[in-house]
This record gives sequence, structure tokens and C-alpha cells, in this order.
Amino acid sequence: MSYQSCDVCRKRKVKCIKNNPMDRTTPCKHCHDLEIPCTYEYRPKRRGPVNQYVSRLREGKLEDLGQPSNPQKNEGSSSSLTSSPTLGGSTTQNSTIPSISTNMSDPSTHQLDVLASRDVLLQIISSFFDFVYPNIPCIHRPSFMTDLEARREESDPVFFALVASLIATTLAQTPGPCLPLEGDEVRLLAKRCYEASRSIMAFSYDPPTTMHIVLRYCDAAYIYRLGNDSAATRHAAFGEAVQVGYTLRFQKEEYYKDLDVIDGQMRRRIFWVLYGADQSSAIENSWPINLRLEDCTVDFPAAVDDEYITPHGILPQPPHQTPIVAGLIYLSRMFALQGELLARIRIDERSPPEGRFAVARLEEVGSIHEKIMNVMSTAPESLRLRDERHSPTLTRFANIGDSAYQQLDEYFADPDLMRMNSSSNAFDIKKADLLVTQQRVRFVVEEYHDRLRLAIEGRLDPVLQKQKRELVMEDLLQILHGVPIQAIAANGPAICHKVRYIASALLPELDSQSEYPTKTQQYLWDFLNVLSEIEKQFSVIYQF
Repeated sequence: MSYQSCDVCRKRKVKCIKNNPMDRTTPCKHCHDLEIPCTYEYRPKRRGPVNQYVSRLREGKLEDLGQPSNPQKNEGSSSSLTSSPTLGGSTTQNSTIPSISTNMSDPSTHQLDVLASRDVLLQIISSFFDFVYPNIPCIHRPSFMTDLEARREESDPVFFALVASLIATTLAQTPGPCLPLEGDEVRLLAKRCYEASRSIMAFSYDPPTTMHIVLRYCDAAYIYRLGNDSAATRHAAFGEAVQVGYTLRFQKEEYYKDLDVIDGQMRRRIFWVLYGADQSSAIENSWPINLRLEDCTVDFPAAVDDEYITPHGILPQPPHQTPIVAGLIYLSRMFALQGELLARIRIDERSPPEGRFAVARLEEVGSIHEKIMNVMSTAPESLRLRDERHSPTLTRFANIGDSAYQQLDEYFADPDLMRMNSSSNAFDIKKADLLVTQQRVRFVVEEYHDRLRLAIEGRLDPVLQKQKRELVMEDLLQILHGVPIQAIAANGPAICHKVRYIASALLPELDSQSEYPTKTQQYLWDFLNVLSEIEKQFSVIYQF
């Protein structure tokens, strides 16, 4: 057997890397990282006149050059499949997708019924708009639903891949009790949809579109739920989304003038979603920054709901009706301020400021802190938290853990309660993410401000430091107490990680300063236990 690159590496024109070049049973490094089938179906073209076999292929008497010509072999490979009545499709023990073809010209392989029954998939897509869309508003709902009703996926493989990725992401980001499937069915369908999308997208990046960016970000969001073992694949998916965006110059406002209205607005939204995700990764994991604010000139998206964005123009938003995308706009303003701070932190780590330069930097950081604390002052009422600072002491948090547990039990026992008022629930979901993110950015700013003061003054007042950290915890508790626990649960593990990022830095340090925990600490510990209960509702997606 001679050495041959796999089909994917050959099409991508990259080196096919394997430990044993002659072993075709083990996927190469690229296919393994992308989690797609590693096949060797390509055959070099034979020089000379065309033989009768090729003539029959061109006449359509055989299926196509990329498919096996032995029907008995195909039947044998499908005989090992087991049927799932709920999913309405076939599956294998090793979670392969033999029914999904990479043949872009075969519409029969791009039907949603290949993945599961269409009714189940439409229910999941409805859950996307209920639970996921408030944080990823990058799908134009009216045109998307119109295309879905017209079965666009059967003629457009990229749209099929988008729908499959949205389904996988929704299954990973929606509380288990709110889905029309259970346990193994959720895991199985999520993986089938993800692999179906990847089997198509590995061959479909020309020309790149906004849909490609949204699709790969959804893939990254799905992989994020799989846990740390999939970190490399998530980085690849996120980096690919950013790279496609850079190819389209989505960071430059001047490249939007020739786009149609809908595509321009969705591209702006996905840019700012990616920018926020990039900033979060840079803070939480100390990763390099992919999208630097100084290189970006793109405007915020229009503050209007999808139904007012038409192919002919943007209609005015009705007075006193807050668009859900307003949450993304205010969140992006926070991340833009964090981007300013993070750029300064990275510079100072390479060359720490001294003397008057350190004093000047301290003033800059103080200015950023003030902007962070005031960023929500102009936010609409539906995105702000009712001020409870007039409430007596901290007693209002005394039963925060027990109360949250009770609400969670009621919510997960009857998830339809969450759907009864989907409009206000969408704002609650975004409000939870927005306010917790504000506290995390505030915490990062205050921590760096203290580091600069320590470098300048040589010491910090321990009593003042403890008071400041108590205040951060109290403000965080106020948010967790003021936002419905259902909305926090709908945000899933992502918001849990943000809360833990702050708590993990505050609680141990405060514990070391006193023998007994304060009431604030105890209340926050209680709520961390509630977050663990929330994460359990998403745990089915981890168990692959």
C-alpha cells in the first residue's frame, strides 16, 4: 500500500500527519482535531482515454465518484445501526453518521429527517430562541424561520450545517428538563448534529459568509460544554470563526457598506459576540487576545428587534419597547472597557511602569473603573436591577440558598412556566449575564488598581481591602438575589463560571483574615452550592 493523504487534507492542501503513514484505520491529526471522518475515497485520475466505468459514472448509472459502488457493502454497513424512535433516525455505538454524505450535490443527505424527526428538531429550535438567542442574537429569526419552512437546507448544504450546529448548541446550553429528549438521546443527537455539520463544513468555505462565522462560533459554544478534554478543539473552532471574520474584514466598518441590511446587522452582532468571548477567555485563561479594540472600527448593531430589520431597510423600534439586542450592546460596551484595561495590563507585565508613569496609569485605571460602574446607568429598565441598598443590613440574603433551591425545584418540575412569558424571560436571561459580567470586569479593574497602588505606595490598608471585597460580594449577592433563579439557570455553566471566578478569588483571601466566616461569605457559599445544582441540569452533555 502506498502513502496517500486523506480526502480532507488533500482538499485543504495541507500535510496529512499520522504516526504511521500506512495506517488508514486511525484518523490523521487534522481529522482527529476537527472531529470529522478520515476517509481515503479519492482515486488519482488515470491518464489516457476514458474507460467504460467512467463513462457510466458520467451518465449517472453509478452514484458518484465519492461513494462506494457496491450496494451490498452499503447495506451491510447500515445493518449494524440501531433505531431510536424519538430521534427518528439511526445511530451506531461509536456515534458515527454513515447517513450524512459530504457530497454537496446530493440534496437527499441534507434533510433534517436524517438527524431526527422534524417535529422534535423544530421544538429544539424553539428552545434556541427561548434560551440561547438572548446571549447569541446572531440569527435573523424572521428570515431563518421562512427558510426553514421552505426547507432551504435541502438545497443549501451550508444552511443545513447551520441548523445542525444550532441544534447541537441548543442541546448543550438548555437545561435538560426543558428539552423534548432525555439523557442518552440528548447526547446522541447533539453529537450527530455536530458531526453532520462538520462533515459538510470541512468542504464548504468558499466563498466565506457571515453564516460560516455564526456556525463555527456555535460549534465552539457546543464544544465548550464538553469539558476541558475538548479545549483544543474548541480553540480551533473559535479561531476558525475569527479567521473567517478577518477574511470578511468584519472588524472594519467600511466593509459593511456593500452588504445587504440583514447580513450587515447579523455580522455586526456576531463580531461583538466574538469580541466578548475573546475577552472572557483572555481574562479567565490568560489566553492571547485575537480581537484588539485598536484594530477594530465596527459600529455596534442597531438597537432594534429582528422583525424591524428588513431587506429594504431598518424600521424604527416602537417607543417603550426595548429590543433584546440592547443587552448585547451594553455587554459589548463593558468588554470594550475591559479591552482597554487588558491592553494596559499586558503592556505593564512586559514593562512595569514606575514613578510618574505608574501614577498616570493609576489614574487611567481609575477612570476605567468609574466607566464600568456607570455603564448601566443609561440601560433600559428591563436590563437593570432594582436597587435594594435601602434594605436593612444583609438579612435579605439570609435564605438565598433555600429560596433558590425551592424555585429551581418548581422550575425544573414544570419548565413550561419559563415559556409562559418568553419576552420578559429573555430579558431576565440577558440581565443575569450582563450584571454578573459587570461585576467580573469590575473585580478585574479593582484588582489591577490595587496592584498599582501597592507598587507606588509599598503597602495597602488591610481593613480597607477587606471592606472593598465585602462590597463586591454584597453586590454580587444582590444580583443573584434580584434576578430570577430560572434566568440564571437558563444561562447555564457559563454564568456559573463567572460567579466562581470572582468567589474563588475573594473567599479564600477573606477566610485567611478571620477565624469565622462573615455572613456575606456564608451566603455566597450557600449560593455556590445552588450553582452546582444548576450545572447538574446540563451534565448530560458531558457524558460522551
